[in-house]
Amino acid sequence: MQTEQDIQDDDEHVQEHTEIELRPVSQYNPLDGEVDEAVYLLKFDQTYMARPTVTNGFNETKSLLPNEARLRNLTYSGSLECDIKCVEVKLNQDGELQRKVTLFPRIFLGKIPLMLKSAYCHLNGLRSETELAAAGECIYDQGGYFIVNGGEKVLIAQEKMAYNIIVVFPKHNSTKTLYVAECRSSLERGTMEVSTLYTKLANPSKEYPAPGPLFLCTIPFVGADIPSVLVFRALGDVGDRSIVEHCVYDLNNNNEMMEMIRPSLIACAEYPTEQLALEYIGNRARNATTVIRADRIAYASNLLNKKLLPHVGVSEQSNVQKQFFLGYIINHTLSVALGLCEEDDRDHFGNKRVDLAGTLLSNLFRQLFHRVVEDARKTLQGVVNKNRELDLATVTSAIRHRTITSQMLYCLATGNWGTKKGEPTATGVSQVLNRLTYSATLSHLRRIVSPIGRDGKMARPRQLHNTHWGMVCPAESPEGQSCGLVKNMAMMCCVSEGFQSEPITSMIEQFGLENLNEASMQSIANNTKVFVNGRWAGIYQKPSELLENLKTIRRTWPNTKDMGIVFDSETNELRLFTDEGRVIRPVLVVGKDGHLVANRSHIAMLRGPEHDEISNWSRLLHEGVVEYVGCAEEESCRIAVTIQNIPKRSTDMSADDERNKRPDTYTHCEIHPAMILGVCASIIPFPHHNQSPRNVYQSAMGKQAMGVHATSFLNRMETMSNVLFYPQKPLVMTHTMDLLKFKRLPSGQNTLTAILSHTGYNQEDSVMLNRAAIDRGMFRSIFYRTYKDVEKKRHRVAEEIFEKPDPEICVGAQTENLMNLDTDGLAIPGIRISGDSVLIGKTTSLPNREATGFSLAGRKTKKDVSVRQRASEEGVVDRVMLTQNEEGCRFAKVRVMSIRVPQIGDKFSSRHGQKGTCGMVYPQEDLPFTIEGMTPSLIMNPHAIPSRMTLGHMIECLLGKVLALNGQEGDGSPFGEVYVPDILQNLHEQGYMKQGNEVLYCGHTGRPLNQLIFIGPTYYQRLKHMVDDKIHSRARGPVQGLVRQPLEGRSRDGGLRFGEMERDCMIAHGAAMFLNDTMYNRSDAFRAHVCDICGHFAVANLQENSQDSLPRTDGHVDSSSIGDFTAPVKQSKGKKKDDSSNKEYILILNSTPFRFEDGGQLEDVGTINGIPVTGIKKGPNDVVQHFLLLPQPLPIGSHVECVVNADIRFDHMQQHTAQHLLTAVLMTKLGFDTVSWQMTHNEACSIDLQKSDPDTSELKFPQIPQIPEERITYNEKIREIAEVEVNTLIRSNNSVFINVYTPEEFPEYSKNNPLFRSRGFPENAKEIRIVTIDKLDANTCCGTHVESLGQLQMIKITKIENAKANTLRLWFLCGNRLSTAFSQMHAREKELSSLLTTHPTDFVQIVHGLQEKEAEGRRARKTLETQLCEFTGSKYLEEWKSKPTSVGKSGTEYHQPIHIHTLNSSQSFITMLVAFLVKQEPTFRGVITYTITPESAPVFFTIVSPPEQAAWAQRIGKRVAQQVNGKGGGRGNQFSGRGEEKVKVAAFIELLLDEEKDLD
Repeated sequence: MQTEQDIQDDDEHVQEHTEIELRPVSQYNPLDGEVDEAVYLLKFDQTYMARPTVTNGFNETKSLLPNEARLRNLTYSGSLECDIKCVEVKLNQDGELQRKVTLFPRIFLGKIPLMLKSAYCHLNGLRSETELAAAGECIYDQGGYFIVNGGEKVLIAQEKMAYNIIVVFPKHNSTKTLYVAECRSSLERGTMEVSTLYTKLANPSKEYPAPGPLFLCTIPFVGADIPSVLVFRALGDVGDRSIVEHCVYDLNNNNEMMEMIRPSLIACAEYPTEQLALEYIGNRARNATTVIRADRIAYASNLLNKKLLPHVGVSEQSNVQKQFFLGYIINHTLSVALGLCEEDDRDHFGNKRVDLAGTLLSNLFRQLFHRVVEDARKTLQGVVNKNRELDLATVTSAIRHRTITSQMLYCLATGNWGTKKGEPTATGVSQVLNRLTYSATLSHLRRIVSPIGRDGKMARPRQLHNTHWGMVCPAESPEGQSCGLVKNMAMMCCVSEGFQSEPITSMIEQFGLENLNEASMQSIANNTKVFVNGRWAGIYQKPSELLENLKTIRRTWPNTKDMGIVFDSETNELRLFTDEGRVIRPVLVVGKDGHLVANRSHIAMLRGPEHDEISNWSRLLHEGVVEYVGCAEEESCRIAVTIQNIPKRSTDMSADDERNKRPDTYTHCEIHPAMILGVCASIIPFPHHNQSPRNVYQSAMGKQAMGVHATSFLNRMETMSNVLFYPQKPLVMTHTMDLLKFKRLPSGQNTLTAILSHTGYNQEDSVMLNRAAIDRGMFRSIFYRTYKDVEKKRHRVAEEIFEKPDPEICVGAQTENLMNLDTDGLAIPGIRISGDSVLIGKTTSLPNREATGFSLAGRKTKKDVSVRQRASEEGVVDRVMLTQNEEGCRFAKVRVMSIRVPQIGDKFSSRHGQKGTCGMVYPQEDLPFTIEGMTPSLIMNPHAIPSRMTLGHMIECLLGKVLALNGQEGDGSPFGEVYVPDILQNLHEQGYMKQGNEVLYCGHTGRPLNQLIFIGPTYYQRLKHMVDDKIHSRARGPVQGLVRQPLEGRSRDGGLRFGEMERDCMIAHGAAMFLNDTMYNRSDAFRAHVCDICGHFAVANLQENSQDSLPRTDGHVDSSSIGDFTAPVKQSKGKKKDDSSNKEYILILNSTPFRFEDGGQLEDVGTINGIPVTGIKKGPNDVVQHFLLLPQPLPIGSHVECVVNADIRFDHMQQHTAQHLLTAVLMTKLGFDTVSWQMTHNEACSIDLQKSDPDTSELKFPQIPQIPEERITYNEKIREIAEVEVNTLIRSNNSVFINVYTPEEFPEYSKNNPLFRSRGFPENAKEIRIVTIDKLDANTCCGTHVESLGQLQMIKITKIENAKANTLRLWFLCGNRLSTAFSQMHAREKELSSLLTTHPTDFVQIVHGLQEKEAEGRRARKTLETQLCEFTGSKYLEEWKSKPTSVGKSGTEYHQPIHIHTLNSSQSFITMLVAFLVKQEPTFRGVITYTITPESAPVFFTIVSPPEQAAWAQRIGKRVAQQVNGKGGGRGNQFSGRGEEKVKVAAFIELLLDEEKDLD
């Protein structure tokens, strides 16, 4: 748990940072001469940690309790503040240093998440159950977790290799390296990273030739292995004899070791001096780029000081100690290589360390605080450079507190631990606390994870090690790929907190420790080596005396209870450990007389008040009754398993004589052998009578059992929770269950269990239940699920509000689902709800279409975004909460309760891994009964016993039978003193058979069963796996859009996969027709009509029994050749067809309506509703054609999906032309209220068609989104088609221009059009907009365009060369210069030009006034387009009505056609113009547009009615051929030209007045 020690660690991290030194950059001033500038030193001083608080909407701050943080989804964190001391040093006029000290108090550093029950938690001082219950907490909650955004998070302990220890192991799979010695060196305190030294015994190579294997060292930041002898010489040990003595110690008795060192000396004979060795290392250093020899030597020396064994020392004075330690590494490696000692075990738990929450948060805070300091240094350096003073506001703003706050929250919320970018971070460090049962919560808090890949095939890291005894639970580990890598601590295992080693080192020096610098090599070989935290401190002559003194210090000194003392008699080494992260456990101390130090007074003290438990335990430690031992120390101890193993003291001899006579005297004794188990395994009674895997299964299933997970479950609103109605404490208990409060928070019930196969409905581990017992409440439970939502603020555009949605104004709201809501939009407590019912009513406002020029009359203004109940669940609203979150937004939670009655399919389990599902529920009268009338509540199958060998299950049943008869509680603790013969004898004394068997009578016949039945009370658990949460089936339902196959998953109403194995079964059965029906019909059948001749999809009207093929290029239309086939079908959930409309159409995109004489190449253009569409890729003049028909009904409200082939590159103007024309016809001719286009990155379009009442609806124009800029932009398109030189008038930067002209001038003016110039177009131009205006005077043009571009600053009207009189060009420049204006126009335009030239400031004032309305710029532009549309359309209507009429073939009188020329760049202008004209004159039948591409290839988008298909195809082809080839008369000749004079982009719209019109 996070205690005051962890907060002190954070304080050390803050204060250990060096001072921030700020020196202003010298500024040369020739007038003032040299100026002495001040130097600022900033030091982080005292830190302050505040308890968690929260601020409400009235800026009132109050204490934040954990339960409030859970309910309101807040983070339980405290503010960290720090005093910063600023020292300003500068020279005064007298040349003396002047210091000015300024204290900036309580600078906010950030918010630190606090662990519950830690030193700064509000619950820390609460002891009584009343106080905890008043705070909304469970009275048995142990804390140890965090609350982040309302969720409970636990930091999983991370296992790692220990630092500063030497591990030697062979390399079996390597031909180069024989042995490797690894030492992960780290400073005891500080921020330096871990530095790993590898010392290898390797075979000789070309780089290092030698007569035998030699020693190499791998040093950090050195690119190649360095011979160990060179490292010795670089550290100052030059002589060969001295090097050998450091490695061998005794030269007279270690000839084999000396011979193995000889090749290393021979290989390094060329580098005999320290300078040559340093140069050799410097030449191979990775970061040493200098060519100067002295610099390389200095770099190598600094590298050896800082990165080679930094735990020994980081200065040159420690080189001698590093020589001894490196020699010790080589000596240990030689001992392993020669077989003098065994290789080190990397899986030894003594070589591991565990990082708990305090260490993890401490390391994370250290990294984050370092980042904050560096950012503050850069910010304040800039302030000092500007000669500004450092005041409180400046320093406060320089400390970026969000760095610590946000990053810590991110790590805790996601579990990704680490802050450095690019480096791998640990995942899964933070997990959501398991709250299924109380034991699952405790188990989760004591979990350890090994950082080994789950896919690894190595078995040794997963196996149970000897050193795990008493430290790790042997039964509690998950099955599968995480087996053995995820462990749980045993009951009494704990982790050392650690303390500084200096006091211990000073103490043993006073005891007579001999320093290595003063000791001779012979004394080192003969005396005991003493290591403190892996650092070789010296040698000692009397190890037994030092060992006793150290144990006395550990048992009497404060804060030394977790010191590790390991004496290895084989190597004559004494290793002391004071570091943190060692797993330790308490054992009873056996005195010198061979008896326990504990006596009756200590037992009586432990039985005192509960609130003195901690102090009593500390007293036991202080008096030496109990002490902590680690994994490594256990190997030098003799520990008795039970007290009975310690022999009684004889009265005839003294204690010393008895000890000398009995060499097997114990040093310690286990508190109880059951303490080797973990939390979940301690719940199992008699686990030592079960097969091992059964205990493993129960350890996993015990976390899934239902019970009471917390006493405050009514006040908690968890996402999911299960609570048993009538939990019972078991008859057979264990000692550990009392400590785990299992009596108070049980998770099961005592059931009368019989073992027989009655009727066979309990095969394959099934169980049969008694209906009467279920009706009495057996295993009945409540399932809680909480739904939550918040009112989000989305950029001030769409606001979300909790309210009851009104179907009249809300899109998607349905009246039948809103009956459960109150007026505030929240569900009514106590009301019963079913699937898809609304629990939290919420609406969001739709975008305001007034800003885009559209009317809102008759349109719904809101959208229903409510939270609904899951479709597969039902229940009763139990609790509703409405509050505010941390951002001040309203926040709602609704808890739904459902009662779960046991039924067939639910899962049950005993405490011995005997799990099974319910196979049948029988009435009580159908079940067998005893002679006493007892009916079993649960019947299990006898086949579950022999193979599983769960004798503990049967012993529990026997003991439970005795206890039920006597009215007692029993003890089923592992390795306890309850024996089976005693149970049987006691049962026989009660008048029952010893074996627990009884005669049962059949419930059907009343006759006794043929066999005796084993029956008795057994504790059973109901697990969370219930059939109501898993049952799933479907006939038809939603399917995927692409392949029309059913979706996957129960939550999405998906289908059940009929996979390969199921298919194989059907083949094996020979059910071919069933397989055919399954694969083709039942899953994704779809009926379509296809032309047998052309192979295209046909138009079929099944109601009228009419089928027509679409026209082909050869004119094929034959209804008799239409066939149907089966293909995937899409289940549509669209709106019903509106029968009130007599005009319904279907949209089909088909291939070209005619064929050119020399043919063309067909290509797939795309699909509509999954139907392939083809077009001519390359025909004459590179023609690409698309034919749009409206011949058949299209259901109103259906969804049309258009997908364009990504391989075909369309001009963006062509695409938008098709959209505009189709949209205009759908809205005006068919009366659709809305036509929306959605474009994705792959050019996929979807159209949503809706229809409104024609009497109340007004014409609304869609807002068609632009193509993403990364696909195509105006600038890119201009560069592709530009061929004319740049106009010199527009070479200014930051320009935005608009061209305004009439269509008649366009052909002559095109060569001077700035849109078609070369690549000199300004790179930073803001926007290009081209508006088509016919006969528009300059006044209107200037006024409207200035209003639409209010964000610009300057206006300039430039002269247009070779342009007609009524052409005007406006330039809007973003410069700081006043501009002049000039233009050639009629008299009215000349007056305007004169006005602009003489009074340019008037335009400046207009623009500055419009800058204040910058937010309304988009609305102004849309309003402008609407005005232009109405103005232009009115002009064309007047011109059209003035033309003479003609008579068609049918005798109908109609007007002559008119031609509208427009350059299509405004996305919605064409749509608006066509819709306006059709609305004003309903006699219009269709629209044709011709768009000539840069390659002079026309693209046709034609909308006609069915009777005109053939005639239109011929006439359009004739007209197109004339225009393309320049042979036709009229306006077709305008598009003929040569070279640069060709027109690159143009667009036409023809308005056809009558369907019988003769184009000739």
